[in-house]
This record gives sequence, structure tokens and C-alpha cells, in this order.
Amino acid sequence: HNYVRGAAGNQKNRKGMLGLCNLGNTCFMNAALQCLTHTHGMQKYFRYCSHAYTSKGQSSRQKLLMSFAHWFERDWGKNVSAHYHSPEDILRAVQQLNPIFQGYAQQDAQEFLRCALDNIHEELRRELPDDLHGHLRDRFGIELGGAGGPVR
Repeated sequence: HNYVRGAAGNQKNRKGMLGLCNLGNTCFMNAALQCLTHTHGMQKYFRYCSHAYTSKGQSSRQKLLMSFAHWFERDWGKNVSAHYHSPEDILRAVQQLNPIFQGYAQQDAQEFLRCALDNIHEELRRELPDDLHGHLRDRFGIELGGAGGPVR
């Protein structure tokens, strides 16, 4: 098990510092996940915008979203105490979505990242309303100026 430990075993602030278990030739996935955990916009979305994806059924893509949400919360939540995390739920969800990742063969980190991000995108994307200005005004109280920017 790989983990990071501060000076003299200090565990004061472990946010974003969890190591990842190797689940059998999964270093390609762990490398991609370490990059994603430090993509702050993504981790904050999954930690604070769960309303956007928790009300749906349990499709393979939905399982992937929930796996990422749980992983980000374990890595960045208020009570981070573990030294490492097992990303098995993320691996299983990706394996369901793309059979190339089944088994224990070495894979490419870029292919894993593309598969995960494409499926997250497909699950979360929404159709834009024809009247985007009206939608933003009615739903969020945002008035857009002439160049498409907010009115100040």
C-alpha cells in the first residue's frame, strides 16, 4: 500500500494526500486518478453538486459518477484519516463501461482517462434551452449584457 506521511507521522492535514491501492496492474488508473483528484473544479463539483446526479437510476454511468463522488469525498472531506484508498468501485464501473479494462492487463492512462471523462460528460450533459438568456434569468437571476456577459 502506498501512502504519503508528513514529518514525524504528522496527520494534521491529509486532504488530497491519500495514496491508492494497486488492484493488480492498475497503476495506469492510479496515475490518472491522482491527476483528477487535484483538478479542483472537478472535485468540488462532485463534492458540492451531488443534486445533479444522485436522483437518477443506477446505470453503469451513474455508478461511475457515484464512485467518483465517494472517492473525492474520502480524499477531500472534513475527516480524512486513512492513508490510502482502494479505487475498486471506480475500476469496476469503468470495466462495465468498456470491456478493454477487464482483467489485469496493463492499460494506457490516457485511454482510462478518456473513457472515464467521456462517460462522465455523457451522463452529466444537458440540452441547452433555445432561450439561454431567459433560462439564466428565470432560473438563476442572471441578466446577460449585450456581449453575452453579465450585467454589472
